[in-house]
Amino acid sequence: MRGERSVIRLGYAWAALGAQTTPVLRDWNRRHESTPIRLVRVNLRDAGLVDGLVDLAVVRHPIDRADLDSEVVGVEPRFVVLPVDHPLADDDSVGLADLVADVVGVDRRAGTTTPELWTAAGLAAPRMTETGDVEEWLDLIAAGDAVGVTAEATAHHYPRPGVVFVRLRDAPPIEVRLAWHRRYRHPAAGRIARAIRAAYEGGGSAPTTAA
Repeated sequence: MRGERSVIRLGYAWAALGAQTTPVLRDWNRRHESTPIRLVRVNLRDAGLVDGLVDLAVVRHPIDRADLDSEVVGVEPRFVVLPVDHPLADDDSVGLADLVADVVGVDRRAGTTTPELWTAAGLAAPRMTETGDVEEWLDLIAAGDAVGVTAEATAHHYPRPGVVFVRLRDAPPIEVRLAWHRRYRHPAAGRIARAIRAAYEGGGSAPTTAA
C-alpha cells in the first residue's frame, strides 16, 4: 500500500536459466517494476523452496515431493565438460560410450547426472566422484581429475578457464521446470512460467567454450 516493491525470489542451484537468464530478468523487471525478480542461489535439490528461502525455483529434475509442484518451461540438450587437454576436447560431439573409462564428477545435492544415464543405454556406468557444488565440480574438471555431464545452460552461466563444453550426442535432454509450493503458489508463477517458456522457445546463442 505504501508503494514498496515486492521482490520475487527465484531460487536455483546452478546455471539459473542459462542463456535465457539475462533476457528474462531484464524483460520482466522492466515490465514489472513493483515486483522484480531476484535470483537466489541455494545449492539444494529444491533450490530453497522447502525452507522458504525463495518464492519460486528453477529445477532440472522431476518434483518428487507431495508439497511441491512444477511445470516444464524449457528443454536443454546435455553437454560434456572436459579438461582442455582431454583427448576428446576438440571433438564436435561426444557419446556416452566415450566417457565410460573416465571419472565423472557429480553434484551430490542438486546434480542431474546418475549411473542410469549409461545403464539405460546398455552401457557400463563410469566411476563417479561427488562434489559439493558447481564451483567445486568445475574446479575438479579443470584440474584434470574428472569430466562432467550437464545441461547446456551451464556452458552459458559458468564459462571457466581450463574446461571445454562439448555436445553429448546420445543422451536425453534435460527438462527445465519452474517449481512452487502447492499451498503457497506465488500469484506471479503462471506469468513467470510463460515468460521463461517464451524465452526458451525464442532460442539463444551458442554455448561458450572456455580454454
